[in-house]
Amino acid sequence: MSDLRPRDLFGSSFRRRLRTRLDSGPVLLIAPVGAGADDLAPAEAERAKNTVLLQPTVGSVLADVIADAIAQIVHRIEPAGVSAFDGDAPRAQRARLGLARRYGSDAAKALDVARGAPPDGWTLADALRARAVSESVAPVLVSVTNAHRLPEPLLWELRDLTNAGRARVLVTTHREHMAALLGPKAPLYGNATDIELPRLRTPDWARKLAEPI
Repeated sequence: MSDLRPRDLFGSSFRRRLRTRLDSGPVLLIAPVGAGADDLAPAEAERAKNTVLLQPTVGSVLADVIADAIAQIVHRIEPAGVSAFDGDAPRAQRARLGLARRYGSDAAKALDVARGAPPDGWTLADALRARAVSESVAPVLVSVTNAHRLPEPLLWELRDLTNAGRARVLVTTHREHMAALLGPKAPLYGNATDIELPRLRTPDWARKLAEPI
């Protein structure tokens, strides 16, 4: 059985150009259902070391999205989970040090949020602790699937973070939601590169399956 996924049909050259474009500003992938955009965004998130993947659902609220971002960052610092931050073992000490490096004096609060506490008063920038790009550290990559479901204040925050050079942003949506993201009064208006992906067809899959392994 083949484990090919929609993202595998987009060649490496396309993905390299996509990453280069992300360094210049937000990229919006517009695609019909099944075109692979919602698969490609997580794939790029998996590849990046400093990343957050936001996958809002219908009715997602601001606090839940921010809490999820914090939980992802905490998990990246210590993949074994929040319990691994407890105790005096060397691993726990290293985990707490990594958390302090990211969140400073707010490390304890970030850990509480990862354990289920609400992120009272925190913005997405607070959650990401996104810093300006340096020569050695790329800014955080924020990948968002179904961006039209993201609470609008977060979209405006993402715009501000990219303008400040503190985040790279890859978002996906469907054509019927373009106006909400790219319209004259929308958060990404004049700020994003929009790329319309084609609907994947049987010949596309056949071509990929015919490539030598």
